[in-house]
Amino acid sequence: MIHISNTKQIDHMHPLPSINRGTKVSFVNRVQISGHKHFAINYLHRPSPTIYTSIGVTMRLRRAARIILVGAPGVGKGTQAERLLQRFPQLSAISSGDLLRDNVKNRTPLGIKAESTIKSGSLVPDAMILRLILHELKTRGWLFPTSTPTMTLASSAISASPFEYDTDSYVEQPSLAEASSPPQTSEDPSASFILDGFPRTVEQASQLDSLIPINLVVSLKTPASVILERIAGRWVHAPSGRVYNTTFHAPKVAGLDDITGEKLTKRPDDCEETWRTRLKKFEETSEPLLEHYARRGVLWEVQGNSSDEISPKLYQEVAEDVSYLQGFGAWRGWWERGGFASHRRQFTLYRLFSFLFF
Repeated sequence: MIHISNTKQIDHMHPLPSINRGTKVSFVNRVQISGHKHFAINYLHRPSPTIYTSIGVTMRLRRAARIILVGAPGVGKGTQAERLLQRFPQLSAISSGDLLRDNVKNRTPLGIKAESTIKSGSLVPDAMILRLILHELKTRGWLFPTSTPTMTLASSAISASPFEYDTDSYVEQPSLAEASSPPQTSEDPSASFILDGFPRTVEQASQLDSLIPINLVVSLKTPASVILERIAGRWVHAPSGRVYNTTFHAPKVAGLDDITGEKLTKRPDDCEETWRTRLKKFEETSEPLLEHYARRGVLWEVQGNSSDEISPKLYQEVAEDVSYLQGFGAWRGWWERGGFASHRRQFTLYRLFSFLFF
């Protein structure tokens, strides 16, 4: 047993003690961070790495996970999102594009306004997309209003709930982020979701941050040559959306869908020239976006040449951040990713008790 009770200053010259993976650990760490109150961390043992590669295993979340996957076109975000939903049953998928289409189809007040905007050739305003997401979370019971905020427009000030469908007021140029009292997000594990399609820019991320705090952003990295090879062999069944690949997931009969027997087609944008154009646009917007989330301490990068290589790493990251299956490595990973980077030199360790059980 090792007992440490002395007080010492911790900064970049005095890193926290490291413990090898697999070591059973139980400790309480009290730290004062620039006026913030103390926090406590209690960890047990790190699970076996084989659990992340095992098929059919599901994991339970210990708190709400609000996840965003970021990656170049063709990297496999859709595949990884589907696998996360299977591995962590408490997760749900929320797609800004699907929400927009559903509202247009159902002729909701917001859908009518969005349809008019689209038909005029204009882009759907960020505030409209954000309102869609807020309304969806509120409908599911995952978002609660704390008070009635005041939103200021260029011409006048109005008071409205963040959940009301006052389309004329916020579509012009509302700033939901300026609400005097932002809504409260549920931390119940069942209120966990993967957000798809939003945000794509730093500006969108900043608006989202003030209303829905994202706690895990994963950047998926695959070499361009691998993605191009994947795109070249990709075939789709348009009616169902089923995707095949002649390299690693070929249809039973070449050119035909396994279920219906109907012909498979190529996506119009599945060519190198189109992909490189999309990649350039993605890089221009994603680099600032990733830097934004890195500063917030919620960014993690996962690299791999295939979906099967990426998935176990992705499971492990989610498990260590928001799952019951977490060990000391989760806290160590948080520190290595920069955790409280701006406050490191101001850390004061008042008391640290560390007990190692072998």
